[in-house]
Amino acid sequence: MNETFKNILNESILKDNLIFASIFIALYESFAESVIEKPKIWLCDDCMEESEWVQIESDEYKKLIKNRIVDDKGNKDITKASFLWFVDKYVFSADEYTDFLAIKKKRNDIAHELLLLISEGFTEEDYKLFGKLINLYRKLDKWWIINFEIELTCDDIPEDYDPEGVIGGQAIIYNTIIDIIYGNKGDEYKKMYEDLRKNYEDKI
Repeated sequence: MNETFKNILNESILKDNLIFASIFIALYESFAESVIEKPKIWLCDDCMEESEWVQIESDEYKKLIKNRIVDDKGNKDITKASFLWFVDKYVFSADEYTDFLAIKKKRNDIAHELLLLISEGFTEEDYKLFGKLINLYRKLDKWWIINFEIELTCDDIPEDYDPEGVIGGQAIIYNTIIDIIYGNKGDEYKKMYEDLRKNYEDKI
């Protein structure tokens, strides 16, 4: 039987490929959104208009990011430009930017050629890219918490604060999902949830 049909007709392989494709795209989208929004928070101005906070693009933001990458047709690539802003700040290296471009391409391939990829299956290189995406997300998350969020709440930092152990809420969620699916830790998390729920109910 053709290998393509084996991957589609084998329920276990089909599920594995669909799960990997879904998690890859979801994690990339979350990471890309974070890459775009954090420089906006850092560089742009906030003001109140009609009882709502509105973000105003500063000249610095337009120069360093918005107008940084423009193709011949006038299209702007805010995602790439935002990532390069982090390279400028030494959060990411030039090699990691190259990795990001490969990850971005793979995300687009999955989104536009999903049927082909779940038919052919994913390669070892695809899984390596996924691992690199996780590492990039963790590095960005840690840098932002240490250099922005903690700076805003410096008076509330506990004495036993460990900068190497910081992790954001979204990263925790994705780590949990990955642990459950690929680390066979479903029962462990179920027990944690039950303990938390019981403690919460006991306090009501």
